[in-house]
This record gives sequence, C-alpha cells and structure tokens, in this order.
Amino acid sequence: MRFTGVKLARLRGDASFCDEVSALAADADEDVYVRLEAASYLASTCGQPADPLFRPYYTSNAPQTQLESVIALGEAGTSDAIGLVSAILDDEQRPYFLRSAAAWSLSRVHQPDALSRLIRAFADVDPDIRDEALERIVSVGGPAVPLLLTGLRSPESDIAAGCAESLRHRYDLPDEAIAAIMRDFRSGSASTWVTWLVAHLPRERVATAIADLQKSAPHLHYAVSVLWSFVE
Repeated sequence: MRFTGVKLARLRGDASFCDEVSALAADADEDVYVRLEAASYLASTCGQPADPLFRPYYTSNAPQTQLESVIALGEAGTSDAIGLVSAILDDEQRPYFLRSAAAWSLSRVHQPDALSRLIRAFADVDPDIRDEALERIVSVGGPAVPLLLTGLRSPESDIAAGCAESLRHRYDLPDEAIAAIMRDFRSGSASTWVTWLVAHLPRERVATAIADLQKSAPHLHYAVSVLWSFVE
C-alpha cells in the first residue's frame, strides 16, 4: 500500500506528502522498493537533489538494488537524475546488466538530453551496449526522430550509422523527416550513411525524388540504383 500510494502521488505530481515520504525514504527498516519509490517521488515532485537520495542504492553491493535504483532514477526523470543514469551508462567498468538498465531508463524519459545520451552510445566500445541503444532508441518512436536526423550528420561514423539504422526501422517517418533526409542527400556532401538510408527508406516514398535526380545529379541516382539492386 505504501509503495502504491507514493507512486500514485508521484504520477499525479502531488507535493503535499513530502514530509511523510521523506520519513519513508529515511527509514532503514522500510522495504527497499518503497524507499526507492520514495526517492523518485522526492526528486521528481519535491525538488530534492537526486544524488543524495539514490547514492546509497546505486553504490550498493547488491546487484538487484543497483538495478532497481537505475530504474527508479529514470522514473524520477529530473535533469540531475538523467545525469546520474547517463554517468552509469558512460562507465565502461560497470557490468552490462547495469549499463543496459541505464539505456532502458533513458529511453523511458523521452527528454532530449536523455535521448541524446542514448544516441552517443552508438559509439560505445561494447557492441552489446550499441545494440541495446539501437533497440531502445527505436522503441522511443517519434520523439527521437529530430535527434536522429541531427545525429545522421555526425562526423563520428558509428553515430551516423546508428542513426541511419534507427531511422530505417521507422516505417512511419513523417513527411518532413523524409524531406530532410532527401535534402541532405541531394546536397552532394552527405555522408555515406545518408545514401545508405535513402536506399533503405520505403521506395514508394522516395521513388519520384530519386527519379528526378537522373538528370540533375546522375551520380546520386546511380548510387541509389546500385544499392536498390542489393536490397531487393
């Protein structure tokens, strides 16, 4: 009941229970899940700094407590909570399960700073984390598209590649996103990954634009035609 009550108060943004929930968070005999939910409430609803609330949990020796703390930080969703989750994802010395949980938590926030950190993970040294970031950013859907379009222009090939692959998975890209990709492609200075993405977009949505390039930019038309022959 206490867990559910605190969670409902957090979801409603009801700040009238800050004192009572502070007592729960400070009670060492209270269930750890209740205390973590209390920490999320105090950070998100009462404006308390996230690090003092969560540090005892994400530095715990118990892996399950560490895992639950990362999830609770994501649910808090404040800028400093996102910063803590991002730091865990950044830490290559952390075990995979914890970094994976950090990626999952960031994908649930749907805020630009959280999603930008996920996109940076496309360049992580651990291929499993790169795959996790890809899966998570695809699950976000529409809110990630503007950031993916920006990342597509990144000078870091791994990030541009991850953004291209993420956008490829979006079969319902809005018209303005398709138009932005085609503008980059027609510019002639786009990266290889923009060309690759154009060839993997739904053909019926770009066929006319590609056909128009046959005279104005035959080299671009040829590049996509060759790629189409491989993806058919």
